[in-house]
This record gives sequence, structure tokens and C-alpha cells, in this order.
Amino acid sequence: STFDEIAQRSRGVKRLGILRMDVDSLGKIFGEGLQNYRHETIGDTRRFHSLGRITTLSWQLTLFFSGILPKVIHQTDEWRDRVSVVYSGGDDLFLVGAWDALPGVALEIRRQFARFTCDNPSFSLSGGLVLTGGKFPIYKSAEMAGETEVQARQHETAFPGRKTVKKASLTFLGTPMHWREMEEVADRYEQLVDLLAEPRNGALLR
Repeated sequence: STFDEIAQRSRGVKRLGILRMDVDSLGKIFGEGLQNYRHETIGDTRRFHSLGRITTLSWQLTLFFSGILPKVIHQTDEWRDRVSVVYSGGDDLFLVGAWDALPGVALEIRRQFARFTCDNPSFSLSGGLVLTGGKFPIYKSAEMAGETEVQARQHETAFPGRKTVKKASLTFLGTPMHWREMEEVADRYEQLVDLLAEPRNGALLR
């Protein structure tokens, strides 16, 4: 399929979505080891920083991005024909698809990655999602998505009773949001879609 054909498979406005994501602070993880090792019961994490562990981590990240992630997309009926993996490997990914499918894809990737890393808080993802016309130059779209990904990595979120959380965010429609915020927005979206199925509720959207 051409990019324009993929854009035409969008629900609502016909736009192509471009999603880029990567692992936060991976250089620091490779250089200094994992924090919160075994749920913070061990203070000196340097004991567990070795060439063998770095190699294993690199291989496991490749397994997730090159093997597990594409399989998740291809096995989901909603996404199989509407999302294409341009690149996924190492510690990052580049997807194109019908724009309305990609927020859900991004959230599912984040969930799967959290499960894959056993919810270790040292690991997080940040990403950027932009919308363009199907005939817009893809290299330019990739640059735009990269710029929004940088916004996400610079984002800080203040949760009540917790220290400020950096990164771990997705930029969508020009707004960087922590993944928890994105999940809440997705929930509100589902509620609105259900409500707006009834024409008399149209004023809710306005």
C-alpha cells in the first residue's frame, strides 16, 4: 500500500500518522547499570553492571523491538492493514499508519514494554506522533515526528505526592503527555465516542 492509501483508511479525517518512539536514557543504563535493582532492596547496583549483562540487555531489547512488537501489530485485526512498521529494532521504532490507529498502538507498545521489563521503573519509552497528508514527503514527516519525540523526552510531569517524573511521555497533537495522562485522555475519548453516537449529544463535543 502507498502512504496515501494507508491515510485513506483513517476514520474521520484522512491523514497519515507517523510514530517514533525509543527507550529513555538507554546510554545511562548501559553506562551505569539499572537502578531499582530487585525493587530497591540492593543499594550498590554497580555490582550487577558487567559486559555480559550489557550484552544480554542489548539482545533482549532487540528481541522486543524486532520480534515481539511487529507481532503485536500484525496479530491485531484493527491494526494489521492500517499500520506499517517502517523500522523497529535496537531500542527504537518508526511506524506509519492511519492516524486514528496510532495512539492506541503507542499505548499498547508502552504496556507491552512495561510487561517485558517487569515494570522496572528504570525503563521507560518516549515518543512523538504527528499527522500529515498521505502525499506529504515521508522524510519530512519523519523529521517532524523526531522533533515531537524530543519534546516528549524533555517533558516533566508532577504527580501529587511524588517527585517530578521526567520523560516517559508521548507528544500527540503538539502536546507532550506522560503515559498516565495519555491513558486518561484515551479513556475520555472512548466515552465521548459512545456519547456522540447519539446525535442529540453533539453539543458535548463543542
